[in-house]
Amino acid sequence: PHPRGTTMTHAELPSVLGGFDLSDQSRYVDGVPYELFARLRREAPVLFHPGASTPDGDGFWVLTKHADIVAAAASPDFSAQGGGPRAGGGSHLDDLPVGVHAGVLFAM
Repeated sequence: PHPRGTTMTHAELPSVLGGFDLSDQSRYVDGVPYELFARLRREAPVLFHPGASTPDGDGFWVLTKHADIVAAAASPDFSAQGGGPRAGGGSHLDDLPVGVHAGVLFAM
């Protein structure tokens, strides 16, 4: 899925990411990229990340400011509760692969 009203013509990563694919788990081997997350908070606090290394090839939204995360989580338009298949796709913390620490999602 793409942001409403837009279509993706290519899967290039947004320049603010500096080539860092947030969905590529191998990029976290050396630790959490805290400097990148700080840059995202400053320059692109709400960002659509194209599908790259996701299992289904779908893109996803990246929210890096607490207020935006709280607002999205409280809105049924942006958040699905429970597990299993969800309209429009998406992942829950329960969907993370075994061994992936969910805390990284909150330590941005």
